[in-house]
Amino acid sequence: FRPPYGSHDARIDAAVAARGYPTVVMWDTSNGDTKKGVTTKASVAAGTKGANGSIVLLHAGPDITPRVLGAIIASYRARGFEFVTIPELLGGQAGV
Repeated sequence: FRPPYGSHDARIDAAVAARGYPTVVMWDTSNGDTKKGVTTKASVAAGTKGANGSIVLLHAGPDITPRVLGAIIASYRARGFEFVTIPELLGGQAGV
C-alpha cells in the first residue's frame, strides 16, 4: 500500500492490512510530476536522483510523466540499475 501524499498512521496501517495490504511502501525519490509548472528538465533531474534500493514515485495522470519516463528509465539503466517489483526489492516481505 502506498499512502496518498505519504500520509498514514497506525490506524490507517491497520485498516489497509486488514484489507490485504500488510506492507506500507514509501518512496525516497519523486520526479515532481504533480508540481504545477514543473519542466521536463527539472522532472528528469528530480526523478533520477535515486540510489540503490530507491523507490521512485511517478503518477499516471500528469501529462509530463509519459514525456519524461523514457529518459528517467534510460538514466537509471545507463548507471547500471535494474528494475524490480516491490516484493523483489523487499526480499519477498511485501504481501503484494
